[in-house]
Amino acid sequence: MVNPIDLPVIFAQTPQVQKLQNAGQAFPEAQQSFIGDMVIQKQEREKEKVPQTEKSDTGIQIKKDKQNKNKQQQNKLRDRKQKKEKKDIEAISSGSGHLINIEI
Repeated sequence: MVNPIDLPVIFAQTPQVQKLQNAGQAFPEAQQSFIGDMVIQKQEREKEKVPQTEKSDTGIQIKKDKQNKNKQQQNKLRDRKQKKEKKDIEAISSGSGHLINIEI
């Protein structure tokens, strides 16, 4: 929607706009010093901040390494159990006199 331009309102506001423009042009030193103070304050705040760390792939790699290590340990335990079971079966089948297999 397009609103019609109200010329009397624009003419009435023109003196205030001119005053704002003149004030901005008359005191550039004040503006520069104000902006300079703002920049200094911003720099001081940034000094106090702790820098953000970037995400990297090392966390993912560590997680994969831990998973691989766990799998290896599980495989070793499984292999040990299988070897022990084979030995027990061989001992029983050979009739070496082991009647009871008790583990403590």
